[in-house]
Amino acid sequence: MTNSTLPTANEAWGFYGSSGAFADDVHNGIHAGLDLTAAIEAAITRWMGWTINRETAREIAMPKGLPYLKGFVLYFSLQAQAA
Repeated sequence: MTNSTLPTANEAWGFYGSSGAFADDVHNGIHAGLDLTAAIEAAITRWMGWTINRETAREIAMPKGLPYLKGFVLYFSLQAQAA
């Protein structure tokens, strides 16, 4: 049996920590009264407004200053391709 779990440099959170936090952000938008589409768009806007800091850049080998969402989507896409 092969392991299909992507490797992570962040054992405490990993992919599910990042994706779960995004899902939580969407859920918070719905709880605040937004419909699903608006909640997803609000979460995307918020996550694209954050940037990867120096520490995270070292952990995931993505450039500092890259939008957070874009950096993690790219990182996990590359990890999936390498697996």
